[in-house]
Amino acid sequence: MEKIRFDSVFSFKYSERKGTAAYGLGGKVAEAEKLRRLKALQSLQDKYTLQKNREMEGSSQKILVEGTSRNSSHDLMGRTSSWKIVNFRGKPELLGKLVEVKIVNAYVHSLRGEII
Repeated sequence: MEKIRFDSVFSFKYSERKGTAAYGLGGKVAEAEKLRRLKALQSLQDKYTLQKNREMEGSSQKILVEGTSRNSSHDLMGRTSSWKIVNFRGKPELLGKLVEVKIVNAYVHSLRGEII
């Protein structure tokens, strides 16, 4: 992870599944250890995600407007071409349209923008 520095990852602790080759193997990792490892991985990833998102501050991005923001009914939510969530003020008529947005703030899980 330190070498590649992904934009984001989808990570989960391992769960056994009946019918898989690993189901009957010994040497199981304790649930507490699985959770500790997952938290360490996600904490490191959050650091890299925030760094990459901060690099976008001040940039202009084309956003596909998908709907209303989960954070505020006064804001819209859309995504960049690289699938990052951007929340910004806008009118409902913009749903389904591409808009140019300046990124003004970066967070771990989203960006804040203003329509240009």
